[in-house]
Amino acid sequence: MSRFSVLVFHRAVGFVHQSIPDTVEAITTLGADHGFDVTSTDDPAQFTPDLLGLHQVVAFAHTSGDVLPEPSQRRAIEGFIRSGGGFFGIHGASSMDADVRTDWPWFVELVGAKFKGHTNACFYCDEPLEIPGVAAGGSLDRAPVDAEWLGDDLAMVSWEDAVLHVEDGACPAARGLRDGATYAEEWYGFEENPRPWVNVVATVDEATYEPHKGWMGDDHPVIWWREFDGGRSVYNSMGHAKARWREKWFLESVLGGIELAAGAS
Repeated sequence: MSRFSVLVFHRAVGFVHQSIPDTVEAITTLGADHGFDVTSTDDPAQFTPDLLGLHQVVAFAHTSGDVLPEPSQRRAIEGFIRSGGGFFGIHGASSMDADVRTDWPWFVELVGAKFKGHTNACFYCDEPLEIPGVAAGGSLDRAPVDAEWLGDDLAMVSWEDAVLHVEDGACPAARGLRDGATYAEEWYGFEENPRPWVNVVATVDEATYEPHKGWMGDDHPVIWWREFDGGRSVYNSMGHAKARWREKWFLESVLGGIELAAGAS
């Protein structure tokens, strides 16, 4: 018998992460291995009280932009959370439209913070590059093996090694993470520090990498959770690259976050 059910929502109206299929596949496999059901969709029409009521967790996987534009869809997820449902946000879930803060502030509070920027993007191309705000890494043959290919003639790396500090090692969302370990990630920074209203699980040490537009200073949370509006919210800002979704340490953290959102841990 299934422990609980998760709806993985992966609609991307803004930037489309190449790792979305890897994310859906990995969470589906976690469900099969750990006894919970997984349904995935990019259709906002699934956000009705009846359809959301079939699940205990809604996971926003690399969503971007205004993914629930209709008032009825927004009311549906608000009602889901107020009825005790769980939310699990992954990486791009904090990358919402600029006007969401004013026309749907509830969602910003649900996630915990709004995306501001991330580590520098380094592009590799055989032609001269003139893109403001990005770095030129050189010719295509210099692109790392794990680079993201944005076309036949353009590759990108937007992640850097940095030291992660685990603040709450007993939290399920901290499973697999080692305090003081170095991980490669497209480190997100946020317009506000969520610490005053969330339980911070882990932070990244900005002194160990170049945060670029994602700088936050000495206190830079990257994983957190909270009780919110009758339900639970968990957010993990990691998971940009395809490779993360094949790494055991990261999948353990994702599993713990999902179980925490479900109230099963």
